[in-house]
Amino acid sequence: ENAAIHIKEPDHFRPVFSEPVANFMDFQNKLDSQNVALEGLICSGYVLKGTIRVKNICFNKKVFVRMTFDRWRSQRDFPCEYLPSAVPGQPRSYDHFQFSVTVPHYLVNTAHIEFAVCFLAESTEYWDSNRDLNYRVERVP
Repeated sequence: ENAAIHIKEPDHFRPVFSEPVANFMDFQNKLDSQNVALEGLICSGYVLKGTIRVKNICFNKKVFVRMTFDRWRSQRDFPCEYLPSAVPGQPRSYDHFQFSVTVPHYLVNTAHIEFAVCFLAESTEYWDSNRDLNYRVERVP
């Protein structure tokens, strides 16, 4: 007699928003109006990896992701890393940054995580908060 073997996939997170570049014209308009936009997010187990595009409006840039694991009772900033151009020396209208956040082990049972993206250009902050809804990922048990 054959017994069915069920292999349970490990818990993981998944985005609860549409892929930002799915509608490229909306993405481009958002980027042009607010100078920063989340480009994409991949959830792999408890690791959230994303790319961000910013308008090249100054040389010194700081980009970070502000994230909450408890519905904004507390928050934490995660720095983003600059991604060099594929074509060195060519002037660019936009720069790319990336982040990788591993959900801390003591928070893996969190039902959802929210975040927004910040671009600090000189002393001015520009935000992408998914049209004030925040970007959200949920845990899939």
